[in-house]
Amino acid sequence: MGSGLAEHYGCRPDWGGLNYIVHVEVEQEESEDTEKAILQHIRTDADRRAAEAAMRTLHGLLEAYADVLTRTYVR
Repeated sequence: MGSGLAEHYGCRPDWGGLNYIVHVEVEQEESEDTEKAILQHIRTDADRRAAEAAMRTLHGLLEAYADVLTRTYVR
């Protein structure tokens, strides 16, 4: 269990699967906050296109990274 869950949300190791539920709820809350913060800066079609291009680039890099990890460590 991550220290963040214990420190900020009061989770305990003996909760087992309940910790996972809390993690999912926290992740959802954080993603909503992130989305709100990003949307404050997207005001025009050009902003939207730039944000979409950045996300496509990020996803491509993450896929390449995962592929390298798979080839390097999972055989």
